Amino acid sequence: MAMDKVVHIFSQDEEKSRDLLNKKSILENNRIERQWHQYTDQLEKSERMRIDPAKFPQIGSAAIDNDKYQSDVEKALPFINTSLSKIISVLPRNLYLIGGATGHGKSTTVANIIIPILNAKSRILVIANEENRADVYNRVACRTLGYSFTLLKTGQLHQSIRTKINDEVTRLESLMTVCGSDFQGNPDMVSTPEGIQMVMEYFSPGHDAILIDYYQNISHSNRDDRPEPYVHQEKFAYWLNGFKNTFSGPIFVMSQMLKAKEKSLSQEDFKGRVEGRKIIANFAQYHIELIPDFENYTTKFKFYKERFGVFQGKSVTMGFDRETQTFVTCDADFRAKSAQWISEKIALEQDAETTQEEPPPPLTPNVESVADDLDLNFDD
Repeated sequence: MAMDKVVHIFSQDEEKSRDLLNKKSILENNRIERQWHQYTDQLEKSERMRIDPAKFPQIGSAAIDNDKYQSDVEKALPFINTSLSKIISVLPRNLYLIGGATGHGKSTTVANIIIPILNAKSRILVIANEENRADVYNRVACRTLGYSFTLLKTGQLHQSIRTKINDEVTRLESLMTVCGSDFQGNPDMVSTPEGIQMVMEYFSPGHDAILIDYYQNISHSNRDDRPEPYVHQEKFAYWLNGFKNTFSGPIFVMSQMLKAKEKSLSQEDFKGRVEGRKIIANFAQYHIELIPDFENYTTKFKFYKERFGVFQGKSVTMGFDRETQTFVTCDADFRAKSAQWISEKIALEQDAETTQEEPPPPLTPNVESVADDLDLNFDD
């Protein structure tokens, strides 16, 4: 064998060895870093778990705390609309777990939660790990102006309307902070426990509420390379439980739900139907499920857990205005609108059926008819 070939083979083997050593080194560094994070987490927890006499409650502090508690009750934020706000008290240090099966309107509900809070002159932090920043702002802008976000996304709105939406996005930017899946060009910032923790701790000051959309997209960790997403969801849930008790506002968490028939689960088993690690349900003061009736343009809000127990196990049906993507009271005006929409839908379905019943064109088209259609003249 020629010497140059021997050198080439040796060089290849040496390069492979270097690559292998580099990979081993990376894995070892990751292991050490993971152990270091676990050690520092344990150290921090140990430091917190000690009695500090300097922090003992002083005589008279109960009255001060109670004044603050009463003030929080008076400053309760609205929930979606006037009717639902009478049922759900949106208070600080409360976690609201709002679930829905795929396609049941979670993203639309997000916009409906945000708008009343902004109208109450309060600021909200939105962490969206399924949509990018522009999607969230535009969805909310369409909702405030009464335009369809779907028509915007499909390019069916006139330029003048799109300009109005752009102006509204600019206004909203000063009222709400959105960290979407494109935040800093790194999706891990909103889909890992440590990323969301960093975002919430950094941005929460100056905000009156936080919304996370959504829980199941917390799928991995940069500090823990175990592949099971349940591990990371559980870690986040425990951290969130501690965080909510220190944050001066409510926290909404959107959750993917299994349909009862998917795993022979009871419809009433809200916790059992939460996808992923179900521990999040233990820490939430409210369990709310969205159950839409697409045929009649309504959505049922079912309350499986409610802090004061008054409405637990009950539900309220809201109308869904398809033109403004808004949940409204099922009053006479809405019933008239929905009846019109149902009639239009039936007419469209009948037209589609009529079109399908028309006989198909012949497999071999007539030459003269093709020539006429194309405005061509054939010589004999």
